[in-house]
Amino acid sequence: MDFQFFSNNQFINPMEFMIPTVNSQNVVCKNHSLLYMNELKKYTLWAIDMFDSTTKFPTGISSGSIYDTGNFDGCVSVHLPESLGFSGQHCMAHFGMRPLKTTSNATFSYEYKEIYNLTFWDKVAIYDADPRKNTRRDIYMSYCIPSSCTNRDLQNSLQKNIEHVSKNRPFTLDVVVDDKNCQTETERSFSNGGKIFLGIVIFIILLEVICTLYHLLTQLNGAKYFEFSDGVHDILRAFSFSHTITKLTKVSRKENGLESMDGMKVLSTLFVIMGHRIIYTTPAPISNPIFIEETYEHLWAAFFLIGGMVVDTFFTLSGFLACYYILREIQRTNGKVNLAIIYLHRIVRFTLLYAVVLGFYMTIFVHLGDGPFWRERVEDEQERCIENWWTNLLYINNYVNVDKNCLFHTWYLASDMQFFIFVPILASMMWKKPKIGIIGCIALILISMVIHFMVIYLNEEVPFLLLYLDSRFSRDPVNAPGYRRVHIPGHMRATPYFIGVLAAYVKFKYRKAECKIHNWIKNLFWLLFFVIIFGIYITGMYFYSPTEDKNYIVRALFGTSLHFLWGIAIAWFIIATSEGYGELFTWLLSGRIWNILSKLTLTTYLCHPSIQLYSVAILRYPTYAGFFNLHYFATADIVLAYLVGFLVSMVFEAPIMELEKILLRKDRPKPTHNNIGLTETPTAMCDAKEN
Repeated sequence: MDFQFFSNNQFINPMEFMIPTVNSQNVVCKNHSLLYMNELKKYTLWAIDMFDSTTKFPTGISSGSIYDTGNFDGCVSVHLPESLGFSGQHCMAHFGMRPLKTTSNATFSYEYKEIYNLTFWDKVAIYDADPRKNTRRDIYMSYCIPSSCTNRDLQNSLQKNIEHVSKNRPFTLDVVVDDKNCQTETERSFSNGGKIFLGIVIFIILLEVICTLYHLLTQLNGAKYFEFSDGVHDILRAFSFSHTITKLTKVSRKENGLESMDGMKVLSTLFVIMGHRIIYTTPAPISNPIFIEETYEHLWAAFFLIGGMVVDTFFTLSGFLACYYILREIQRTNGKVNLAIIYLHRIVRFTLLYAVVLGFYMTIFVHLGDGPFWRERVEDEQERCIENWWTNLLYINNYVNVDKNCLFHTWYLASDMQFFIFVPILASMMWKKPKIGIIGCIALILISMVIHFMVIYLNEEVPFLLLYLDSRFSRDPVNAPGYRRVHIPGHMRATPYFIGVLAAYVKFKYRKAECKIHNWIKNLFWLLFFVIIFGIYITGMYFYSPTEDKNYIVRALFGTSLHFLWGIAIAWFIIATSEGYGELFTWLLSGRIWNILSKLTLTTYLCHPSIQLYSVAILRYPTYAGFFNLHYFATADIVLAYLVGFLVSMVFEAPIMELEKILLRKDRPKPTHNNIGLTETPTAMCDAKEN
């Protein structure tokens, strides 16, 4: 292993590239690295294992496979006697290549015979200019070095080496080694907060086990003398697993044809999970990113690339359900509904469960795995949550510190909570003075649309969230084009929500009027529904095209109208299926399985990204992207997400809601059916549960 190669009139020892820290200014690091090199020449096992775990030269760079992770487990498993003072440390270095000269008029084609004569640097430049393409100028290489060396030691040593290599070359090189990309096999100690959180979780589970045993005992024949008084018994039963499982698996009866809402919520959740799988997978190490790059050329990809529209389905559903059930409650109590309890229920319904998930991210999650990307992905998320958890619990994380979002998908909960503030007031106005209530709702829609137009036009923004492969998005979702100004602010997403509120009033009055729509009108509305849905997907792909002329008036008009039109289409779908004008859809979206799964919507939505983040953070090697693999991962995500959602609902959500009903029982009149009550105001993210 004592050989050299010739470069720029200099003999260079390749071992100095494989073990760059032999030239470190850190004396301890340098001495340990020299020991490593000397033992390598002797073929000592631990030195061979460290060398074997180091990148030799990456392959697939031209195809976009820019990660070479070496052998992470082989490196960190090298444990030496304490007398030597170090162990194996895996570090991943980021090399950036910058071509000095390219062909200015070079264009790219997927037909290889048309591009074979271009230089590699032409390809690098072309791909840099197209955000739909994965970069070819960044390379990630891994080194197994002594743990006594820091990330700065490795970075400085590599920088000295590449200065020799890049002289008189048609490119420049720079290197960065982030602290989070260096790891050893050390046990992380639990923080005090982590111990407290884990203790609370264990206490709750033990309490529920005891309550379950009590509840089962009281069900035995002749065991009634074990039973406490009604109030205490109900509280203990609320924490019983058997009681909770019975509630979760029992079909909740709905009135007025709203059974299809269950299927809509579940299908929308499935699309969200699949969309987030793409968001997490595309920036992860992929051996064939060309598969993802080529999807931008196909129209069918619109259902994934413009998948953010499914969130507007949730907003429309949420606005509809919230307003409709409040109107029913106002009608039942003859206008004497307690709005304070409605607000209290919403806060309790969301916040306590939300706090549990935040606590998991802040304390437990980081201890559950490792890998070359673990610290970069999971520790970053933990740090953001520790710093910004309060913005989540105050439901302002779609406005405050959005560049450091904790749980980036929870911007939806913030917007939904902000919109809900208006609903009880609007519903009361619609009951007392319908014209004023309707005008107020329309005014909110128009204000949102005007603001939406102006934000896109004045800031020269994209019309909707664009999912790209380039570095702005790949390393962090919050850096995606349009995420901060267009995708998450409440004022940019209010239109479909308040269209849902209007639809609820139409449904409420329409049910009372008992009038029927003529067939030709019904058919026309269904035609418009499909034209709107498919039209948005088809025309939306234009904004992914590199030939788009970036006319910001067109962008603003499209961005404003798509939320309005989508909300109108979903509002029609809700009313039509609930009134018998979409029998096929009603049949498809109604059923026991939809009803049960819809009760898990909130917990599944909150928990599913942790599964996806975990799956990419523990990666050791690049994965192969393909239709089968993506669907395979998405299917696994869905199954695991609902399983975790069920467990979280059983342990935390359902007992909280049952306890809330018991505590508020004296202050609320008995509901007329299982889905209406002051503490049972469902939304798209939460479904009322039976007593």
